[in-house]
Amino acid sequence: MAKNNRAFTLIELMLASAMMVLLFAGAYSLFHTGKLSWDSISARQQTSLEWRAVSERMDRDLRNCVAFSSKETRFLGDADNLSLFTVIDSYSNGSMLSDLGRVSYAFREKNLLRGCLKGRLALNGSADAGYDEFSRGLESFSFSYGDYNVSSGNWEWKDTWEDSARLPSCVSVKASFGGREPVSFERTIYLPAGGAR
Repeated sequence: MAKNNRAFTLIELMLASAMMVLLFAGAYSLFHTGKLSWDSISARQQTSLEWRAVSERMDRDLRNCVAFSSKETRFLGDADNLSLFTVIDSYSNGSMLSDLGRVSYAFREKNLLRGCLKGRLALNGSADAGYDEFSRGLESFSFSYGDYNVSSGNWEWKDTWEDSARLPSCVSVKASFGGREPVSFERTIYLPAGGAR
């Protein structure tokens, strides 16, 4: 009488186990790659959102920039620092008011700082703006100042702005954020009150 054994042989079990290991390894690889991509995209998105908030605030400050008087602007800037008078929004008793403010930006130790004095304090040249951290984790940050020369029809870019009689035509802001994948941004902000020469 012949026996009819229907069991798996050792070779069949080893082949099935090897195929399962390959299947799980492939699934893990896909999952791991997806997670790395998600983390990278999330980090870039967070950096982009932070830059957008920073640049939008700078845009408002610079577009609302005003000269201190008809003889002097008190707009001062170099590659790491910027100080200007601007119209800022204030809230008082539940309503929004426009007020004069002196805003200062400074890049220190991978952090962008912003200081703001409002009203009468802004007019006091010796008052300290009291910087707050505005953005962190910057690898580099710089301002440059655009001046349009009407006679030559060319833009001239300067690392410092020292002309106390007029405002620049525009300000270029460059920032690089560090991390696994460094990201760089640049934005040019045109000053409506800025003058061409």
